[in-house]
Amino acid sequence: MSAVHLAARGLIEDFFSRFENAVRGEPGNASPSGMAERLWFMMPPWAWAVSTLVAVFILYWGVHGTW
Repeated sequence: MSAVHLAARGLIEDFFSRFENAVRGEPGNASPSGMAERLWFMMPPWAWAVSTLVAVFILYWGVHGTW
């Protein structure tokens, strides 16, 4: 299996284990455990804004091919 498939499988398993705990009423882990969650808390707001603008620019340029 490729790394992408393994990562997707890990995310899916993590999601359903958390979902099962929520349905059972068991307390969840309050601290961020996933890589994406840690990244969300590590990056400052300006970095998210800049990266979002860059992504929008790339998508616009890819769709339209010109300014």
